[in-house]
Amino acid sequence: SKATVSVLNWFPTQASEVPTMGLRTGMALAVAVGAAWGQAVPETSGEVSSMVTASALKASLRVYTGLNVDDNRHFFRQWPVPIDEVIWCCDIASFTEDGNFTREPHFNYLERNLAAFNDTIKANWVQIGSMPVALFNQSGGGTPEYNTEAWTSEFAKALATAEEYGIDGYLVDFEPPLVEDKTIAHNYGKFLAAFMDVMREGGYGIGMNTGQWGIIQYYDEYVGANLTFYSSMGMTYYGDVKFDLDHLDNELAVLPRESLRVGMGSMLPYYPADIDDFRRYNWTEANLTTYLNKLWDLGLPRVDLYRADIDYQGRFTSGFMIEALTAFLKGKQDVTTKNRTFCGDAVTQAACEDMAVAVCRWDAASHACALKPMVDINCDTVYADTQSRPEAAEAECELAGKCCRRALPASGSALSAPAIALLAVVGAVLCGAVCFVLKRRSPCRGRVDEAPLL
Repeated sequence: SKATVSVLNWFPTQASEVPTMGLRTGMALAVAVGAAWGQAVPETSGEVSSMVTASALKASLRVYTGLNVDDNRHFFRQWPVPIDEVIWCCDIASFTEDGNFTREPHFNYLERNLAAFNDTIKANWVQIGSMPVALFNQSGGGTPEYNTEAWTSEFAKALATAEEYGIDGYLVDFEPPLVEDKTIAHNYGKFLAAFMDVMREGGYGIGMNTGQWGIIQYYDEYVGANLTFYSSMGMTYYGDVKFDLDHLDNELAVLPRESLRVGMGSMLPYYPADIDDFRRYNWTEANLTTYLNKLWDLGLPRVDLYRADIDYQGRFTSGFMIEALTAFLKGKQDVTTKNRTFCGDAVTQAACEDMAVAVCRWDAASHACALKPMVDINCDTVYADTQSRPEAAEAECELAGKCCRRALPASGSALSAPAIALLAVVGAVLCGAVCFVLKRRSPCRGRVDEAPLL
């Protein structure tokens, strides 16, 4: 079967900002529900609405990611397969209460990414968010005859923007918290249908986020829009296979299988205290592989991976998850040998020392497996532990607060810690001098007008 990989990106207004936007609102509402179901991984779970021959399917992976160019370079480098389709996220464009299409301040970061990855990214989608409820309520004409004709010129602006920047279309994320008004859902559906008509006419597409809360649970209001894709959100993000599959069955009962994409939250190699609890998606290598196999059975081998570190540049994705998703693109996998996870899940010293993430260390005093202190992480050792994928080792060094890439010799021969530090300092000084002339920072730390990796 053929396979493609894609990514969805976001960049905060400020490096220290941890915004609460539409995607996060939905996941926060979903985590309480998902937790109640437990984390058991049954051998078989969920009703399979219909079976599809795997050989006839085309698998694809799409990832939500941010707009920091350097962060994206490092993130893409983690993957053994090319990331060639992306959906840049979040709130890059929007529609005002009056229906006017607007490019948000984040749009300039989008331009930089489009230029930086022009040779590798084959398809670009852009997230539209932060739309006001008033756009679809009674004051906006909220009746069964809800009129979108006046907005045709604004949809045309969105189409012109897609044409100008080589964007393939938009993901519309409208999920007002605690709003379950069917009239608003109906009007939102008409809005999407009219928007889709204009984009389709120009050869472009529209997708939407779906879930089981608020107005985005009324799938019957959106199926008639015949969107390019429908991407599930928080209700399929967490590592509870039965719960996730039950939700997919609800969607499959209404939405077209060929247009449905399955949202999933990523796992990090470690979880610092500043990461929100609802970003701990509870996937392990075993339950993830079980779930991905079920997606093949359902005829839905299409995953939209939401980066748990989307608000925290430089944390990246656990090695086991990258390997499982890469294998998923080839077909169903054997579950019996899958038992890796992240540092905090190892309950014995032997398990901790056998972790795929080379920065884990067993703490005898607390009988726990945790991230090694930064000073204890030797980049040469990390490279030795992941010889098959040195780019992953490089990322693991960087997420621990070091820029190891320039300090390590290409041959992989060992250097002492002082020698590595000296090379790093010399390299930083030289690079800093050059970048000062270019009015940019060292590539290790991000450009002057972008957030640092950590």
